[in-house]
Amino acid sequence: MPSSTKPKRETVDFDTRRLAGILAALSPNDPPSTLLLELKGLITDKGEADLGHLDRMEREAGRDSEGYIYLRRVAR
Repeated sequence: MPSSTKPKRETVDFDTRRLAGILAALSPNDPPSTLLLELKGLITDKGEADLGHLDRMEREAGRDSEGYIYLRRVAR
């Protein structure tokens, strides 16, 4: 059997893949460079409020079995 003619995809570390997923979830129709600028702006402008919200939701709503913080209260 001849080896596959498909080019191999470059290897990407887990954190890069996670960031790419976050960027893609922000707005699926915008170009990636715009998404990165938007994310940087959100972190700069809303970072402290975001941390406060996550702390509060962790206390009030808890985490799921995989450790993700529930972003709204859920029935247990």
